[in-house]
Amino acid sequence: MKILDTVIIYLTLALLILCSYLAFANTWIAADINNWQMTVLKQPKFYPILTIAIMFIPPMLVVLPLKLYLSKKLNQEKRKFK
Repeated sequence: MKILDTVIIYLTLALLILCSYLAFANTWIAADINNWQMTVLKQPKFYPILTIAIMFIPPMLVVLPLKLYLSKKLNQEKRKFK
């Protein structure tokens, strides 16, 4: 279980770093999100932290159920060996 938690933490940090890089490197996805922000806010400015959050949330919505599924499977395997 500790190994799974460590892997999830490292994966989360790697995703956060990747999203930050994509936001500040002004890639095509960040530019699209920034344009969307400007139209929604009706202001000629955008917020990089909001861009990072928008790119970070969908992968984390995949990682959380994956972690729950794997921890459940590991607990079942642990009970089999007892």
